[in-house]
Amino acid sequence: MRRANAAPESDHPGAPPRNLRRVAVALALATLALFSPSLTHDFLNFDDNLFVTENEIVRSGLSWPGIVWAFTVAPYSCPLAWVSHMMDVTLFGLQPAGHHFTNILLHAANVAALFLLLQRMTGATGRSAVVAAMFGWHPLHVESVAWIAERRDVLSTLFLWLTLHAYLRHGEKPGWTRGVPVFVFLLLGLLAKAMLVTAPCLLLLLDFWPLRRFDDALAHPRGAKRLEAVATRLLQLALAKAHLFLLAAYFTLEGLYTAQYTGLLAGTEGLPLGFRVETALSGYATYLLKTVWPADLTVLYLLPAGWEAWRVFGSVAVLTAVTWIVFREWRRHPFGFVGWFWFLGTLVPVIGLVQGGSQALADRYTYVPLVGAFIAVTWSADAWLKSRAGSGRIPTVVAAVVLAICAVLTTVQLRHWKNSAALFEHAIKVNPSNHIAHNHLGVALKVRGQPELAVPHFQAALRLVPEYADARFNLAGVLQSAGRHAEARPHFATAIAQQSNTNQVASAIAMFESAARASPREIEPQLYLANALRAAGRTADAAAALRDAARHQPSPSAVLLTELGGLLAGMERHAEALPLLEAAVQTTATHSDAHAWLAVSLAAAGRTNDALRAAREAVRLSTNSPLANTVLAEQLAAAGQPADAAAAVREALRAEPGDPELLARIALLLATAESPLLRDGNRATALAEAACRQTAWKRPACLFAMATALAASSRPADALQLGTRAVEIAGASGQPALAENYRPRIEAWRNAALGPSMDPVPGFPPRR
Repeated sequence: MRRANAAPESDHPGAPPRNLRRVAVALALATLALFSPSLTHDFLNFDDNLFVTENEIVRSGLSWPGIVWAFTVAPYSCPLAWVSHMMDVTLFGLQPAGHHFTNILLHAANVAALFLLLQRMTGATGRSAVVAAMFGWHPLHVESVAWIAERRDVLSTLFLWLTLHAYLRHGEKPGWTRGVPVFVFLLLGLLAKAMLVTAPCLLLLLDFWPLRRFDDALAHPRGAKRLEAVATRLLQLALAKAHLFLLAAYFTLEGLYTAQYTGLLAGTEGLPLGFRVETALSGYATYLLKTVWPADLTVLYLLPAGWEAWRVFGSVAVLTAVTWIVFREWRRHPFGFVGWFWFLGTLVPVIGLVQGGSQALADRYTYVPLVGAFIAVTWSADAWLKSRAGSGRIPTVVAAVVLAICAVLTTVQLRHWKNSAALFEHAIKVNPSNHIAHNHLGVALKVRGQPELAVPHFQAALRLVPEYADARFNLAGVLQSAGRHAEARPHFATAIAQQSNTNQVASAIAMFESAARASPREIEPQLYLANALRAAGRTADAAAALRDAARHQPSPSAVLLTELGGLLAGMERHAEALPLLEAAVQTTATHSDAHAWLAVSLAAAGRTNDALRAAREAVRLSTNSPLANTVLAEQLAAAGQPADAAAAVREALRAEPGDPELLARIALLLATAESPLLRDGNRATALAEAACRQTAWKRPACLFAMATALAASSRPADALQLGTRAVEIAGASGQPALAENYRPRIEAWRNAALGPSMDPVPGFPPRR
């Protein structure tokens, strides 16, 4: 059998091992120097928190329970990466410099190991050094090194290079004792990151070149005999790697199952196969473009709604052309064939055919694949230049210029990774419509102590993606911290309603409960908790939390009195609400919400004139308040002033009320108004449905408003269905007064419903 490391194109056939080690060390030291600015960088609020700073298990350092967790229930199927983060905490604590140093050190080791690997396989010292340097210094690889959370990349790649070194050693003297390290290193690499599942196929490519294990088969004359000989040799080599293919298959299936189970995979129903194929084709071409022209590199490239036809067809044309060239030249220039299919093949797990997450592509995905492209380009360029008479030192000069450009661009790119604010400011410059970048920049600004600058970014994220619950939670938190509680409440409500994962909702409430217990005398944590409970539909618990907060206050503030009074008024517990709201107004006469809720409770007590005066005062204090204008509209309608009431409704809607229960109040008013000047069944239905959708059809006030709107549209059976559900939820959530308030109207609908409605309620989930 031909030697595994045959190297007919050697630059320096007899290069002494000592010189090779010096080159490897020089490459590693240059890489360390290039990435040394990362040592002053901070942790990021994007995944670094998940992997290190907010992960209690990792923060505890290396421990046996932590290792068990990493290999059993930890997410992302990368237990060795988790263990490495624990080791960093043990060694460096939570100082980011130490964590960055580990990433840089691993990357430098990868550069040296790649150089030694290529030189060992090919004997081409100069070209191997160029490829290793391009791998180490290309700006596309900054993400894998500067991002602590991407420890998986640098760690798994080191094990990949060790796997290939062991494979070469096994090829020199086959035997099971030399075969075991190949399996072990690949296993360790897969435990660091499962993207290495393509490694067995990569070994087959290397068997073709530079190991030349197909040469005997290819020596046959063209025709069936050669084809048979090549197929036989391919089968022999593949069977020799059967254990490696089985290992890769296991990790592939395990990764797919884990991702599906944890919800990391986008469903095929939402992302059709055609779209995913277009994503893959565009991704390959984009990676090639960014390799040659690394402009506008960013941490997150969002999936588009659809791919432009010109981009897809252009990508197909580029991929087809390059593939045709490498097939045409595969005998004369096998390095082009191997390098190209190294690039294509190692990208398969992350190219988008199986879509996970919201990204279309990522710089970090190129960490191993680009080595194939660098091999193809470096060997091809060297062959072409040397075929030209008088090329002399031109290859060396060209390589030096390219590497210098890479180093400069990498230095610039590293600056964007200094901290979260710098990273996401750059991401927004690259793509102003990146809602995730806006949200994370907002978080960074909030942590920096600039909440007033954070608010516009949270709002921008929500304008781009209204259902983005994380941004809504963050906006609600900033608003509440600034004392803008009325503005915060609807965002809390919508955010919790948008959380499809009940564990996330429970986690959010648990966080607020912990903060409230830790600071029982501080009003802000108590308001956080109450708003969260109310938004989750636990209105009675919210009222209890506010009462508990009031007990800890020597003299309850107007804000606390208003929040509790307004909550009780909304639950139809007006006898309890009225004294609280009167006290709030006496404490401070400038709180618009206090006057508005006071008007509601005064009206319920039959004091209609006082109620109208309180409502007018609420609007006077805050002309643009949706709550104040809604309550004024209710009081004007009750006073027989429908035209003025309609004007107040218009003002309320112009202010874009976000609170779903406020939308429900407006819908209820429009559906039940006697005057045609105010009555608007279609608008009532639309507003009520919007409120129900925001609260996942689980809030009794919203359901009852929708039921009333349907009844006004002559759909009493559907109204009965929703109204009954509203009563059930009100009773179950500790709001019996609200349930009793609904019952008379529900009985009227029951009497009017002669049979089932032919039309289903839009968006209402079927009862089970």
